[in-house]
Amino acid sequence: MKFRCERDTLVEALSAAGRAVTTRGGALPVLAGVRMELVGDRLTVTGSDLDLTITVEVEVAGGEDGVAVLPSKLI
Repeated sequence: MKFRCERDTLVEALSAAGRAVTTRGGALPVLAGVRMELVGDRLTVTGSDLDLTITVEVEVAGGEDGVAVLPSKLI
């Protein structure tokens, strides 16, 4: 996955989606991360704790499409 965008735009999207990420340990470690999906020039950032899901879409200069889950601790 490869894309370009303004730093502030990406930080806002990650911060918003990160609010829904679970902070307590649980049976599903993937819930401690933020999902990023790039399709064309659209980046979708999603955070969830199964009760609350926040999805933010951002226009970017897309390169290679892909999906990744980043640990929220790194963000």
